[in-house]
Amino acid sequence: MVGLSAAPEVIEQTIGSLRGVQGVKVVQTPHGEIEELHVLVDAERSPKQAVRDVESILLTKLGVQIDHRKISVAQLNMATPSKRSPAGRLKFVEATVGMKRNRMQACVGLERDGQVYTHTAEGVYSGAKQLRLIAEATLGAVQQAGIMDVSLSVEEVTRLDLGGKDVVVTVVKEVSDGSETSYSGSAVCKQDVFRAAVNATLAAMNRRITRAA
Repeated sequence: MVGLSAAPEVIEQTIGSLRGVQGVKVVQTPHGEIEELHVLVDAERSPKQAVRDVESILLTKLGVQIDHRKISVAQLNMATPSKRSPAGRLKFVEATVGMKRNRMQACVGLERDGQVYTHTAEGVYSGAKQLRLIAEATLGAVQQAGIMDVSLSVEEVTRLDLGGKDVVVTVVKEVSDGSETSYSGSAVCKQDVFRAAVNATLAAMNRRITRAA
């Protein structure tokens, strides 16, 4: 963990001064350490560059050194899949949550080149776990499409208020040939938070999916 040598609001204000940053949120542990740092950037700034700039400005201005793995960058232009998706790109069809025999079920449908793939994820009922189940069902539908021969799992699904915008951020882990890689994606929640969770998961995976297709 990384301790705070500056107040969270000072850290947020400092990062917010960077060009292209639309919102910042510091998540602390009960001991006052930085557990996560969420940054919302516009379309002009790449996530990798944003991470480097955040590390640099915190170190040079505040003397705060943070592991880049604790920085989650969400990019606004990743939130809404294009209606004219490229060939091979999966896009949202539906997302529902229901109950069956005291178990919660999330069903997600995705479409690729005219073919619809659906998957249902199941778990113990918990309002806090709805978005995680939606993300898990999304990954199941991705794997049903048969374009990725790897193991995928949901590491984190978080709903945040960034820059006055309701944003869902998803982190997905891929395990392939003994190595692990994490991808993050985001979606602005306009009305349907379940759809935002699907789109955030797809945003994390779409570039990887396109390469695998």
